[in-house]
Amino acid sequence: LVLRPPAARGALAVAGAGLVAAGVAVRGVSGPAFLLAPAVGLPASTLLLARVLAGPRRAGFGRTAAGFAGGGLLFVALAFVYQAAYDLAIPFPNAAVPAAAAVLLAVPGLVGRSAPVPLAAGGAAGRWPVAVPLALLVVPLGLALARSAEVAPAAGPWFRVVDYNVHNGVSPLGEVDPEAIARVIEAQDPDVVILQEVARGWVTNGMMDLGEWLSARLRMPMVFGPAADRQFGNAILSRLPIVERGAGLLGRFGGTMDRGYVWAVVDVAGARVEVIGAHLAHRPEDRATRLRQIGRLLEAWGGRSPAVIAGDMNAEPGSPEIERFLRAGLRSAQELAGAGDLPTFPSTGEPIDHIFATEDLSPSGFARPSSRASDHLPIAVTLAVAPRG
Repeated sequence: LVLRPPAARGALAVAGAGLVAAGVAVRGVSGPAFLLAPAVGLPASTLLLARVLAGPRRAGFGRTAAGFAGGGLLFVALAFVYQAAYDLAIPFPNAAVPAAAAVLLAVPGLVGRSAPVPLAAGGAAGRWPVAVPLALLVVPLGLALARSAEVAPAAGPWFRVVDYNVHNGVSPLGEVDPEAIARVIEAQDPDVVILQEVARGWVTNGMMDLGEWLSARLRMPMVFGPAADRQFGNAILSRLPIVERGAGLLGRFGGTMDRGYVWAVVDVAGARVEVIGAHLAHRPEDRATRLRQIGRLLEAWGGRSPAVIAGDMNAEPGSPEIERFLRAGLRSAQELAGAGDLPTFPSTGEPIDHIFATEDLSPSGFARPSSRASDHLPIAVTLAVAPRG
């Protein structure tokens, strides 16, 4: 951005207040109103950053580079604290982090000793900083226009489901390798894929949008359901036509984060099958929280049939959590296949990922392939829709 006139202190005060408000809105506002946060925050942060970098003389390349490098490191540190709060106990809510970051920029910008000077002179040399980001927009636009999805009717009254906690695309060795995740899924030739821990810009997984990447790579449209925040949640990919879709929250209660679910109604040879994916609280001491989340999940399902409910339930067969699903009239695909004890979380050997189905869906071909692409193992099953009589 080319800043020509110096900013008055009143304008800086407005920019500072707007930036702090945008930082609060990032977690406190949803829906179309959320668009106001970047619309206000980006120009305000640009003005304040220019104020911080500018001194009595024009800021040179070294000072500008150092400022942006320091800001980048600070961003990574704050983002890490924000995301670590979902697994670690911190003495304040992580919703305070975006507002604190805004204050860190707003206050120095407001109390700086001198008004900001132009970051670049006029003419062509002063316009190229604007041209570069605009040119970069060609990349996502081209990807969006080139994307194609293989959506087709089911070959018969059956479909194959894969459930997989993809750990944000990060392997147990700390490698960000979404291609490995895609290959594991592809090997099962699924019609519907239910995913948990789908990151959409988190610092801890290289800031990639794993949901969009897998949707494009597997050529399957995606339905996304946010959980802890808008950058993390559950997803359903489907090669079958999606008739309806939606998502909801299961609540935080005593857990570390808001958990959520995502759902889609897919067309299977003329039958409408409801598919629901969920991820429950993960700590051993969160049993009461999981039971409350299951209550909300079953209420959202409403007993409709045929239906599939799958996900990382963080509970083993025989536990009160799994029994709650069974009492609701659902059947465990792995239990019916005699594979209920197969671990899906290798580090502890626990079978905590599950696929449940209503009685009018007959399971066959259950599989739990081995892989090091995620800290979980996927499970897959073919479900046949019983004819209505």
